[in-house]
Amino acid sequence: MTPAEAPYQRVAREVADQVRTGRLKPGDALPGAPLLGEQHGVSKATAQKAINLLKAAGVLESVVGVGITVTSKTPPQELSLESLAATLREHEDRIGAVEAAIMDVYATIGRPRPKGGTGTRNDREGRGNGRTDRSAGAAGA
Repeated sequence: MTPAEAPYQRVAREVADQVRTGRLKPGDALPGAPLLGEQHGVSKATAQKAINLLKAAGVLESVVGVGITVTSKTPPQELSLESLAATLREHEDRIGAVEAAIMDVYATIGRPRPKGGTGTRNDREGRGNGRTDRSAGAAGA
């Protein structure tokens, strides 16, 4: 562990290294946070934070009935909240472009947005168009 590396980052790095080297392969299940923490000499909460970091990076996923498994995505060289935040900002920019295209389609076809919105960022942040009904589009939807 480097001096600036938090314990959860160390655990995440060690798990990511196991994925990179092939010791852990896509589909392999990881132990739960309590056992992972015990294996790495950290608390359950610290192990869970490492798991969450790797899930945010797309390296791990939760599979119902199986637990936490390795995905087919290669772990990034740098696993930190800052690097993931930068990636998130890039994706948000792309999402914004898709959201604008969705709204253009609704405008082009002359239909109101569906009740509950389109799942756009504006909808998630409560900044929709204020419509509460489906009006003309409801019957044909």
